[in-house]
Amino acid sequence: MHHNLIRNERGSSLVLVLLVTLVFTVLGLSLLSATVNGTKRTELREDDVQATYVAEKGVDEIVQSIQTDLRKGLGTSGLTIASFNDFINSTINLHKSTTALTHQTGTSVAKVVSSSVATNVLRRVIVVESTGTVNGETETIRKTLEIGPDSVPDVLRYALGTYTTCSKNPSCDVKGEGNLFLHGAVAIQGDLKVDGDLITTNQGYAKYGNHDYWIDTYLPTIQSISNPTSKAKMVLGGEIINFTNEPPYKSHIDRMNFNANHYNAVEPEQAFEGNLYPIIENREPVRDPVLISNNESLYKYTFNDSAINGEPIAKKSLSATNYFPLQTSIADANMPNENVYPYFLYRYSKGNKTYEEVYNFSKAILSENNVFKRFSTEGSLSITGNSSSYSSTSSKNGIYVGRDLVIGNPDLLSENRNNTNSYDKLKVSGPYFVGNDLTIKGANVEFNALIYVKGDVDIQYSVLKGLNENGQTGSLIVFAEGDIHISNNSLYEDTPSYIRGYFYSGGEFEMFGVGSNVYIDGGISARKIILNAIKGKSKASNPRSNQYVQYGDGYFQQKSHQLNEPSRLTVKYNPTIIKTYSDLKTEEPIIKKIAEPVPIERSKE
Repeated sequence: MHHNLIRNERGSSLVLVLLVTLVFTVLGLSLLSATVNGTKRTELREDDVQATYVAEKGVDEIVQSIQTDLRKGLGTSGLTIASFNDFINSTINLHKSTTALTHQTGTSVAKVVSSSVATNVLRRVIVVESTGTVNGETETIRKTLEIGPDSVPDVLRYALGTYTTCSKNPSCDVKGEGNLFLHGAVAIQGDLKVDGDLITTNQGYAKYGNHDYWIDTYLPTIQSISNPTSKAKMVLGGEIINFTNEPPYKSHIDRMNFNANHYNAVEPEQAFEGNLYPIIENREPVRDPVLISNNESLYKYTFNDSAINGEPIAKKSLSATNYFPLQTSIADANMPNENVYPYFLYRYSKGNKTYEEVYNFSKAILSENNVFKRFSTEGSLSITGNSSSYSSTSSKNGIYVGRDLVIGNPDLLSENRNNTNSYDKLKVSGPYFVGNDLTIKGANVEFNALIYVKGDVDIQYSVLKGLNENGQTGSLIVFAEGDIHISNNSLYEDTPSYIRGYFYSGGEFEMFGVGSNVYIDGGISARKIILNAIKGKSKASNPRSNQYVQYGDGYFQQKSHQLNEPSRLTVKYNPTIIKTYSDLKTEEPIIKKIAEPVPIERSKE
C-alpha cells in the first residue's frame, strides 16, 4: 500500500512537471512572438517616420529648386514687373510635373499641385505635394507656402521697435543705439521690440532756450492692439531701467549703459502705469535692416540716359522762373504714361553763331494737379498748394529727387503755424526716392506714399492723413538713413495732430508730445527712439489757474490734474501698414530680390 502511494505521487509529479514545462513553453513562444512582432512594428513605425521625413525633404527640394530658378532669372539687373509676373508663373508651372528624388534613407516624388496670386500681386501661394517611400512604407504630405519678392521687414510688425548694428561699441555712430526712451506718459497700443534697454520715467521732457525741463507726469501706458484689456508683448534684448532724477538730456539719451546710482533696473510692472505692463517674449532679435540706398537705381535717371528700365525717357525743356540757381514751376502736368525729365536749354549768341547748353534745374516746384509715370530731377523738389483746395501729385512707378524734397509751405508765418486752416492742402501718392533731406512743414497732406530718404526727416506744423484710393486708406511710410524728428504739431492744442504713417530711421527718432499733441496711427522703428510726453493740457501763455505750473515758456497742468486727461503723445500700431507697404512696393519698376518662402500650412494624408 505504501509503495503504491509513492508510485502514484511520482506519477503525479511527472504530470505536474510536464504541465509546468508546457505552460512555460507556451509563455516563451508567446513572448518570442510578441518580441518579434514588436520589433516588426517598431521597424514599421521607424519606416513610417522616415517616410514622412523623406516626404518633407521632397517638399524642401522642390521649393528650393523654385527659389534657385527665380534668383537665377533675376540675375544682377532684375526684371520689370510685367516680365517678373510671367517669369514666376512659368517657373512654378515647370515644377508641376512630378520630380523623383533620391535621399539617404529613401525616395520621394514631389510636385506643385496648385498656385494662386497672393495678397501682394507679385507673390504666389503654392501647394507642394510629396510622397516619401522607405522600405515599402509611404507617407504623403502637402505644404502651403508663399513665395516671391518683397517680404515685409520685421520692423513693420511693431508699434515701437529699436535695433542695433554696432551695439555698445564706443565708436558706434548712434550712441546708445537699440535703446527705447519713454519719457513720461506716452500711450502705446501694440507690441514692442527693443534690442537694447528700455528706459522709462514719470517725467516728460521739454527744452526752452538752453534749458532742460523735466515735467512731472505719469509713467507710460501700454496695451495690446488686439484686445485693449490684455497685455502687449515685448521682445527685449537688454534691461528695463527707471529713473526719477533730472539728468542732462543729451548725455542721458546717448548713454550706452545705465549703471549710475540714479538708474534702477526694474520689472515690467514698475516701468509702466497701471496693470497692463508688457509680457516679455524670449527670442533672438531679427536682424532685418532696410537697405535704403539699394533702391536708388530703381528710380534715378538723368538727361544723359536714353531709357529707364527699358522704357524711353520724355525729356522736357522748360522755362526758368529763376536763373542761376535755376528754378522752374510745373503745374497740371498730365503725363501718366511718360518718364519725365525736366531740363533747361540755354541759348546764346556769340558773333554770328548761336550756341545751346543743357542745364539741370536746381529746384523744381510742383503745383496744382500733376500725374507722371515717373519723374526724375537731380536738384530739389517742392510740392506746394494752397489752403483753400487740394492739389495732387502722383506717380505710378516713382519720383526721384536728387537733393531735398519739401512738402507744404516751409515759409509759413509764425502767426499761422498752429492754424491748420492756413496749411497747404495736398494729396501725395506713389513711391519716392530722396537723395538728401525730407521736410514736411505747413502741410495738410493726405498720403499714400512710400518715401526712401538718404538724409534726415523733419516734420513740423503739419497734419498727415491717409489718402483714400479705391476704397482703401493709405499711409505715409518713410525709410530714412538719417534721423527723424517730429515736433511742433498741434502745439498747445487740446486736439492732437493725427499722423497716419510708419517711420523707419537709420539713426535716431525723436518726437515730442509735451507742448505738442500728436497721435501716430502706424508705428516707429529706429536705432534709437526717444519719446517725450505728458498727460493733460499745455498752454503758451499764463492761464491764471492754480492747475498749471510754468516750465520755461510753457504752462502745464500739474500732475494731480492730469490723472483723467489723455496723453499728448499716442502711438497706435496699425496692421494695415503692411498692406500699404506691399501695395506700394509693387509699383517699384524693377524686381531684384527674392525673399525666403513663408510657410502657411502643412497637412499629412
